[in-house]
Amino acid sequence: MEKKVIDELISVVGPDWVLTDTPDLLMYSYDSGLDHATPSAVVLPKTADQVARVIGVLSRANISFVARGAGTSLCGGPIPTKNGVVIALSRMRKIGKVDEKLREVFVEPGVVNLKLQQEVEPLGLIFPPDPGSQKACTLGGNVATNAGGPHCLKYGVTSNWVVGLDLVLPSGSPIRLHVNDPGYDVLGMIVGSEGTLGIVTNIRLKLMPKPKNIRTSLVSFRSIEDAIQAVSDIIAAKIIPATLEAMDKTIVSAVEAFMRAGYPLEAEAVLLIEVDGKEVPALDEEMVTIQSICEKNNSFDFRFAKTEAEREKLWEGRRGSYPSMARLSPNVLVEDGTVPRTKLPEALKRIKVIAQEYGLKPALLFHAGDGNFHPQIACDERDSAQTQRVREAGHKMLKACVDAGGTISGEHGIGMDKREVMKYQFNRETLSLFRRIKNAFDPGNLCNPDKKIPLVSKLTGQAQGPVA
Repeated sequence: MEKKVIDELISVVGPDWVLTDTPDLLMYSYDSGLDHATPSAVVLPKTADQVARVIGVLSRANISFVARGAGTSLCGGPIPTKNGVVIALSRMRKIGKVDEKLREVFVEPGVVNLKLQQEVEPLGLIFPPDPGSQKACTLGGNVATNAGGPHCLKYGVTSNWVVGLDLVLPSGSPIRLHVNDPGYDVLGMIVGSEGTLGIVTNIRLKLMPKPKNIRTSLVSFRSIEDAIQAVSDIIAAKIIPATLEAMDKTIVSAVEAFMRAGYPLEAEAVLLIEVDGKEVPALDEEMVTIQSICEKNNSFDFRFAKTEAEREKLWEGRRGSYPSMARLSPNVLVEDGTVPRTKLPEALKRIKVIAQEYGLKPALLFHAGDGNFHPQIACDERDSAQTQRVREAGHKMLKACVDAGGTISGEHGIGMDKREVMKYQFNRETLSLFRRIKNAFDPGNLCNPDKKIPLVSKLTGQAQGPVA
């Protein structure tokens, strides 16, 4: 990058917050997925005004850029393609005063999800979206990917809780959006856009009262198929738990080896089930019904968390499932497909067939209540042939989700890893519309380029070349 541009960036944020040394750049060259690309520089602004001025400098110099939070994303979303600049938002960590009457709060994008939870809990409030990486992931990243988490079955994903955003457009111009704005729902378009339409500098979030009563249980099954059928039967009984998480034996074993969460090693699969919000007798009645349904589906152990400490231990295991798997191999590909709940058994069967075809043994984790599942496939990126095989298998699994009436992403986003798979779900006309929207916001294609939208059509019978 030209020294003139570096000097301009330094004039905005100061010399300590523009990184150009190779070791520093390498730290920002990857996320939790399999893609890598080294940025030409990393800039760490402190304020919204600095973000706007940094983008202005880069826009005038025709240099691409990408926002980055904690790098916990799993699809290559914050990877700096085209030798671009990473705008790291980790210094923007302010949490505003909670408006207890409206139950709303302003936060900056670098605030860690768990930090917000800890801040509002003494007020008897919670922010429901709780990704598995909530100890590290930032709210800016949650907005970018429209993140969910185990409690999204009952309480929805990030977009259900965003009231307003401050956004810097790719031109460097700041705008403010609110859910009640007249006209088109631009706010809804930004949430989940993965930083391709601008960079969020402030977020206004809704909060909700913390449920007064909670019942949590861990249920053991003799097969993952039995566990998944129990999920369908629970929902069919008109019970909507706060969470319905399924984990297979591989996940359970990895968690126990690392976290010692008390998961049963003899189980082929477990369900982590939580009901909340109602009075104690009603919750206990729901749990009796759930236990009966699980027993009809061959469960052999139904364990209640008797204390808050026991509950936290069970959740520590669930939230530690990815790092537990990451200990087993240099890399883990985590896919993220969703199907209608009634199609979960069919999708599970197809995933197992695909894995067998490719000689792979994926570990299976599900937000089963809403049909969202995460096959985790161990691999070593130093073995290019193996990595390619794992990628192909993962993409076929996502195709199976689409074929079952589902989608290729429940909460992780598209990024680089799944942009070509978008063709499984959308026809050329729809992808063209996406491209036109991107061009309207970012005519220079500088803001997180080459993400979400396929670059080249490879489908039989379709013209080759960029989707335009």
